[in-house]
Amino acid sequence: MAYIGNQPALQYITFAKQTFTANGSTVAFTLDNSVANENELEVFVNNVRQEPGSGKAYTASGTTLTMSAAPTTGDSFYCIYQGKATQTVTPGASTGTMIVCDSEDFDSDGAYNTSDGKFTVPAGEGGKYFLYANFRTNSSGTMTRCNLVLYKNNSTVISQYNNNQVSGGEASASVSFVGTLAAGDYVQSRIFQDSSSSVNVEAGNGKTMFMGYKLIGI
Repeated sequence: MAYIGNQPALQYITFAKQTFTANGSTVAFTLDNSVANENELEVFVNNVRQEPGSGKAYTASGTTLTMSAAPTTGDSFYCIYQGKATQTVTPGASTGTMIVCDSEDFDSDGAYNTSDGKFTVPAGEGGKYFLYANFRTNSSGTMTRCNLVLYKNNSTVISQYNNNQVSGGEASASVSFVGTLAAGDYVQSRIFQDSSSSVNVEAGNGKTMFMGYKLIGI
């Protein structure tokens, strides 16, 4: 259906982040923003994303985040609010950054929006889809870890690639998805990185891109 060009736009979405102090015994923490459930949060301990849900790493409701086990004193412990975002011109450190490709090779159904990076399933085109995204960073920043994630409707993670192979601030990763999407569902690719500064992705020659097409209808 669509093959998207590879020049990222100079706009990003930075999601609100809250850091907690771990003491080895506390499991309930007060959130700065109220949430309906744990799926509105991404929780990280020592930069490892935790699995949400009852019987898993954490649950959340209202302004309370409850961990299944108390994080250890000294752990890096923070959460990212999926429903609270602001637009900036540079990516925020340790936060999710949308990849917005501002040119297209072809897009027969107008499924991709070059202003916000959304691949939206057209009306009447629900079905099984293949989606793919990749990136390459230059040597800016001092990150040691970065993740590439595909999100559906800005909240549900549908595919993720964790990249620990970083050298001199340079990294590359790709992520793909095969699954069912309904008409109106939209997918965006997002990078998370752990440096204390901004990191730039590279354009040209397929270094940073997004593509997707329909496999079969439902």
